[in-house]
Amino acid sequence: QPVILARLRGELSTLIASLPSVEAMNLGGGAGWPEALARARLGDASAGQELVVLLGAARADVRAEAARAIAALGVGAARAALANVRKHDSDPSVRAEAAVAALTLGDDSAREQVEAVFTAARSADPPETEVTRRAALALARTDPERVRDVLLEFLQDTGASERERVRALRAL
Repeated sequence: QPVILARLRGELSTLIASLPSVEAMNLGGGAGWPEALARARLGDASAGQELVVLLGAARADVRAEAARAIAALGVGAARAALANVRKHDSDPSVRAEAAVAALTLGDDSAREQVEAVFTAARSADPPETEVTRRAALALARTDPERVRDVLLEFLQDTGASERERVRALRAL
């Protein structure tokens, strides 16, 4: 329904414009947070191409967040860029996020890397819950039994958003 989509995009743009830039774009320590990431967090799929560009940003936290946002928004056009990042980025957390995003988007060549991310995040002290959950959701696409217990814990987490819990339920 293109008319409704255009109206909703307009409303989203108005909302973003109404937020003080410090709230919408600030990252701890005063470093700016790219607008495309702020829009992506609000579900704006039109940020897709800008997110692909951010995979090459100087800051590792921006590259990692761009990979997470690409997966969340289902930006299939980013698969080739994610493949490059997951193999060659200098930061291991960025490589991990790119691998999870790639598998989420259907790139099965990232599976082994995501399994390693899942195992490492789960066995860290303390466990890296968010990375574990993202990896579990990606792995559940082809092997839900392998990650069943993580997904069940996710469903019971009242601190998780309804959207996240629905994704876990669908994965099961």
